[in-house]
Amino acid sequence: MANLSDQTSEEMFDGYLFCSSSVSGSDNHRFIAIHCISMASLCIVLTITATLGNCLILCALRKETSLNPASKLLLRSLAVTDLCVGVIGQPLTIAVIFSALFEHLHLSRLIQIWSQCINGILCVVSVLTLTTISVDRLLALLLRLRYKQVVTLQRVRVAVFLFWIPTSVAGVLSVWIIPLFYLYIFWLFTFLPALIISTYSYTRIFLTIRRLKIQLQDTHGNNGLNMARYKKTVFNAFWVHLTLVACYLPTTVVSCFTIAQGASVTLLLAQVWGFTLVYLNSSLNPLLYCWKIKEVRQAAKEIITGLCACFSS
Repeated sequence: MANLSDQTSEEMFDGYLFCSSSVSGSDNHRFIAIHCISMASLCIVLTITATLGNCLILCALRKETSLNPASKLLLRSLAVTDLCVGVIGQPLTIAVIFSALFEHLHLSRLIQIWSQCINGILCVVSVLTLTTISVDRLLALLLRLRYKQVVTLQRVRVAVFLFWIPTSVAGVLSVWIIPLFYLYIFWLFTFLPALIISTYSYTRIFLTIRRLKIQLQDTHGNNGLNMARYKKTVFNAFWVHLTLVACYLPTTVVSCFTIAQGASVTLLLAQVWGFTLVYLNSSLNPLLYCWKIKEVRQAAKEIITGLCACFSS
């Protein structure tokens, strides 16, 4: 492990992290290897925090009954993707790096393919779920009394199903049929429209609220919408949305440059830490839920208190 050969380093990192061309120089490969080892070490910590944090959130959502069922289902879907990142996505990335470092190159390549496939699926589902949450909040503002008739639990279930199944099928097919390069293009052009739709939804929400500012003096609104509670749910969702954009945008931009210009040491290192930032998002989301959503925070506190009582008894 200590004497990482040039060939091993080249096999390990050429074509890795969306790269299709090699970076010459053994020193460069060793330098990248050091950064990837640092990434793997941090991912070990993030695996634990993402797994425990999202398990807690899923239990809290199951316990909490006052949240809107459709909105709660979308939060559950997002928490499940973050949990899968902690349980599956990050461990696969760690396995890719350490299997290559121990010169199990065939195993490393195999794990790498599935790692890219699974992490891509989870990223797309997360982005689509957050986009749906933004549209859901816009519909709640526009439809008012008709919201619960239009946005039903059954329809949201169908939407979540459509997020998971086609995306998973496309990801699995990429392992045998679709070249990964084209799958990256597909994921990229999924992320950008989703970002545009979310931006439009939140912009229209904030402009509408501003226009209705005088009416907001009446806490319960005039059309059956509790505006104070509504604004809180919008800002909660917006915080989660901004966090995801902040974590995903750097690696998306770097991937665009890599596809267009080819690999370089700078881009490789940017991708390494960009993916670490993506993984960090799965650990930050549970903190955001507990910080911004009072019902989830209270349920999480009760669960933690109960666990502490069990261990102390």
